[in-house]
Amino acid sequence: MSYGLFSRVSATAAVLLALSVPSAFTAEYRDPGGTYALSYDQRRWSVTTDKDGDFAAECRDGACNDAIVGCTAGKQPLESISEAELVAHIDNGGLARAQLAGLVRGKARAEKGLFARIVRFVSTDVAPHLVQPYTERQLAGRSFRQAEFRSSLLTETLRYVSYVTVGADHLITIMCYVSEESADDWRPRFEALVATIHMSAAP
Repeated sequence: MSYGLFSRVSATAAVLLALSVPSAFTAEYRDPGGTYALSYDQRRWSVTTDKDGDFAAECRDGACNDAIVGCTAGKQPLESISEAELVAHIDNGGLARAQLAGLVRGKARAEKGLFARIVRFVSTDVAPHLVQPYTERQLAGRSFRQAEFRSSLLTETLRYVSYVTVGADHLITIMCYVSEESADDWRPRFEALVATIHMSAAP
């Protein structure tokens, strides 16, 4: 074997080996019910769980260039609704309307009292609204539907990007948010996180 061919083979083997070894900075969140799991970069995301064990991530200090960034994930059992009926509900705008109602309630809780009157007075106040209806797309070979919302919260205008997929008889929703001016920079990072999802993880 010539030296040049040996070098090329060695370089290829090194790349394959690097791809096959998980990054030392990669961690995994496993849904307590064993429905799904997500992988994430610990250098970028600080992950906590709520009382139900649902995933919540915020951008670490120094990793987000002063943007407000985070993602949450949760699941709902399909139970008496078929996957076809669920897809129709999403495509007819039912899920987006429910999420908008949730954003309205969250904004009202955060801005109640005197601060609410101040926020409504300033020109930067933005009522929650749908920017992009749910559309189907593929991420890492899995079918998702993606929608975007926009709303101010306190004095910051945020872009919300929602991803939904079906697996293991559950609807999985991942909702990410980011300061409006940083949305284009962070959308690919949200997609990279969402693309790691896999179903039927052991609890």
